[in-house]
Amino acid sequence: MVRNLDPFDLVVVDEAAQAIEPSCWIPLLQGRRCVLTGDMCQLAPTIMSREAMEHGLGISLMERAAGLHKGILSTMLSVQYRMHEAIALWASKEMYGGRLMSAPAVETHLLLDSPGVKVPLFILFRSGH
Repeated sequence: MVRNLDPFDLVVVDEAAQAIEPSCWIPLLQGRRCVLTGDMCQLAPTIMSREAMEHGLGISLMERAAGLHKGILSTMLSVQYRMHEAIALWASKEMYGGRLMSAPAVETHLLLDSPGVKVPLFILFRSGH
């Protein structure tokens, strides 16, 4: 079905670090340009077959491209916007060489600060509120 379409101007593969390489090539061969997004320090492709893993399917296209081009074509996100700084510091040290920083909007954010989250009664009583 994809082969019958006109070529795409741009193909974006989201979470490309988790996608097996053959699944990326299907749309990429129909595009003039591409952008691979994802994080190679997080989840790798899920491979159910040991044989497939032994034949190289455990490496994503994103990981292969980064290795071939020695990082020239990639950019690492330097600020994270998802978690409290205490959690992010561990990830930064263990997986990003200490280069990942927390955005001020989330660095002190607690789950209790989220809309719709109610404070359990035992916390209210323990804290004296």
